[in-house]
Amino acid sequence: MGKYKTTYKIFSIMQREKEQAYLSKMQEKGWKLAHISGLCAYHFEKCTPEAVTYQLDYQKEGINDEYLQMFADCGWEYILSFWGYHYFRKPTVLMDSGDEEIFCDEESRLDMMKRVFRGRLLPLVAVFCCCVLPQSVAGFLTREPSVGKALWTGLLILFLLYSCIFLSFGLHYLQYKRKVRGEEPHFKLKYYGLLGGGIAIIALVLLLTVGKLAGQRASDYTVSAEPDWYCVAANYLDEEVMYDWELQEGDRLSLSMVVPEGKIHVSIGIPGEDPIYEGNMDKMHSSVVTVTKTGTYRILVRGDHASGSYSFTLNE
Repeated sequence: MGKYKTTYKIFSIMQREKEQAYLSKMQEKGWKLAHISGLCAYHFEKCTPEAVTYQLDYQKEGINDEYLQMFADCGWEYILSFWGYHYFRKPTVLMDSGDEEIFCDEESRLDMMKRVFRGRLLPLVAVFCCCVLPQSVAGFLTREPSVGKALWTGLLILFLLYSCIFLSFGLHYLQYKRKVRGEEPHFKLKYYGLLGGGIAIIALVLLLTVGKLAGQRASDYTVSAEPDWYCVAANYLDEEVMYDWELQEGDRLSLSMVVPEGKIHVSIGIPGEDPIYEGNMDKMHSSVVTVTKTGTYRILVRGDHASGSYSFTLNE
């Protein structure tokens, strides 16, 4: 086995103690933390197995020599800084007690949790409120045909992930605040109110999503193709329909669109190149497109809750 080892672990914002325990266990096995990279890559260096306690502090603004010296005077070795967290370790035999920590009291630890909230969660709240939440709400109200299932799945996952992060932090903070400052008025109301509210929001989003997906109407259309004619006849079209057509330079395509309901987007072009025709239309539309070069052209018709007949006639 080599001198270096890399493991991949994911610890949430509220799993500081689990991360500390994991690093201590690794050093007991003869692997001391060297550095951290990426999102979850822990790099270790082979060492003599020993009992070592790891501790994390959070200072988004960074650290200075005075800060490091304060910990060094208490026997804590500074290892590295990563995303605002600062990692320290100390041999267990040098500990004043088995549960010694870098925080001098419980209020200091509570203050660190507040710094984590300001430095790590507030940016997430901003992204959630400005990006994820508006897009998710807009998705329930209307759906553009260009939005694919992958994007919807991603938005749903982000919404649920952010909700779980906020809920987890809020519950942990309330629990630890009670531990530090004792029983507070209306603690159970706050705790179970937050828990119930978070679960209710997550359940509501899941129910709305399932209901929306279940209520989506399946596309109902037929396609007809001849050497000089192509047509899509739709009772209901809410997806993309594509057709590849060998065309010669100078050919002319006559477009005839009848769209009683919804709207459609039509694009004609050689894949990988700029289309020779592109447009959105509803009701009735007709036009003639001249082919600029010989090649295989892709005709794309994308419906948005549309019905009607969309035909393309080749005039050589």
